[in-house]
Amino acid sequence: MPSLRNVLKALALTSLAAVAIAAPVPEEAGDACAPPRPIWSHKATTTSLGATSVSSTPTSTPTLVTKPVGDTPTLPPSGDTPDLSGTNLTLQYVAIGRGIQNYTCTGAGSNSTAIGAIATLFDATDLAYSDEALLHTIPALIVNIPVAEASTVQTATQRLDFDVLGHHFFDINGVATFDLDTEDKILYAAKVMSVNAPTDASKGPAGTGAVPWLQLKAKVPYVDTSVGLGEVYRVETAGGNATPCTEAGVITVQYAAEYWFYA
Repeated sequence: MPSLRNVLKALALTSLAAVAIAAPVPEEAGDACAPPRPIWSHKATTTSLGATSVSSTPTSTPTLVTKPVGDTPTLPPSGDTPDLSGTNLTLQYVAIGRGIQNYTCTGAGSNSTAIGAIATLFDATDLAYSDEALLHTIPALIVNIPVAEASTVQTATQRLDFDVLGHHFFDINGVATFDLDTEDKILYAAKVMSVNAPTDASKGPAGTGAVPWLQLKAKVPYVDTSVGLGEVYRVETAGGNATPCTEAGVITVQYAAEYWFYA
């Protein structure tokens, strides 16, 4: 019987034949209740955006990533009290996530309900080790760039090019999934803590504000087993909060964030 991961991968690949890559939603169109759209083009065995082959299932005994040269980066504080808890695990990757937050509405004027996110994860590990301050400026910039073009970011001082590290989505059981398929690692995660984003965080293209910062740990027990990852933090969020409900349906809101992975 095929694994859940392979079934999900097949469904995602099939949907790409009919679904376009998501682009930022203009603020005036942010409250339209449209169905969520997958934002990745495919899952590839290399970090190149042009790769076309599908990755294999992660091995059961992955090798931990070799750290870039430099001091280990430190998770940024949110300024909220209490803040996210620390971890005794070892930093493996830092990624920039660019995608959409999805919400459902039961009707006009109703309260929206979050139903998960879909995002492409770009590898920013080297940047985290070399220039944390520059890293933290990226989500507010990349949230305004169409996902298809988000591998390149022009900062005030330089152009940065990012490889795809993997993808973030919610599986058929509603579990947060981080599939770092270029590294053969995957995390099925459950939220353990949430804090408010800083008041000066980017509100995103829709102007609705930044989603909370999160701490998530491997979900145990679960039908599938995480491989090579035990914990992830979502920090430095930009955009993603829901727009008002104007009718029954689904709202998609553009967002970006940093994801720090530990094992």
